[in-house]
Amino acid sequence: MRTIWIVISVLAVFMTMAITAAVIITPQDCGEDKECFIALAKECNRATMTQTLETGSVIIFDSKDCVVNVRFGSFSTAETTQITDALQYKSMQCTHAKGEFDPSIIDIFGSNTCTGNLKDALHQLLVEAANAEKY
Repeated sequence: MRTIWIVISVLAVFMTMAITAAVIITPQDCGEDKECFIALAKECNRATMTQTLETGSVIIFDSKDCVVNVRFGSFSTAETTQITDALQYKSMQCTHAKGEFDPSIIDIFGSNTCTGNLKDALHQLLVEAANAEKY
């Protein structure tokens, strides 16, 4: 009988550890709630948020260890081929200190702390748009 209790106790400990690990590893899904995402990211907690643009395209923000990764999840058919081709499969990473979070990180153009091929591609599209307006 004592062996059964030991086995049950060990299983209970393993179950508790597995549940705790799942909670720690799984990011909190904030949906499209910017305040939820900012609060969690500010403390360097794992979180994810989506943002649907006016065009219908979707941007995904993932926070982990004081780094926010930004990428497009999908593109609307309303987007031009030029924009889709320029931004598809690209991402940018935005770093911040714990307790400090620049809300411009969740602006598609990012903040000064963002780097990556998505930021470079966005910058290039802005330059091209500005040049097109000149002519």
